[in-house]
Amino acid sequence: MYKLLILPILAAVVVAQSQNPALAPLTALSIQDIEQVMQDSARVKFIVSCLLAKKSCPEDPLADPVQTLVKGWADSKTICGDCSLEDQRKTRTMVSILQQRYRDDYNAVASTYGLV
Repeated sequence: MYKLLILPILAAVVVAQSQNPALAPLTALSIQDIEQVMQDSARVKFIVSCLLAKKSCPEDPLADPVQTLVKGWADSKTICGDCSLEDQRKTRTMVSILQQRYRDDYNAVASTYGLV
């Protein structure tokens, strides 16, 4: 009886722990929101400049979460490895757009963080 009660609780704890609070501003966005952000070249350039400087940039609510993702990617060699499937999809969308539309910026970030 107790096993039946404990298993769902443990599953909920594991799921909750896999959600990184530092990524909350990013996880709150939809795929469409991310696509819209990535169309704003000035904003993308600002976030990239924060990544390249390896500094916190609280001026943009996405800069620090993106940096958290990139650092995790560099450490684990997996993009958003501890994220939910939906957040992995969002992250892959962001990386794909960066690779396609901002190739030089992507290459600079990849080089800086050893992603190549």
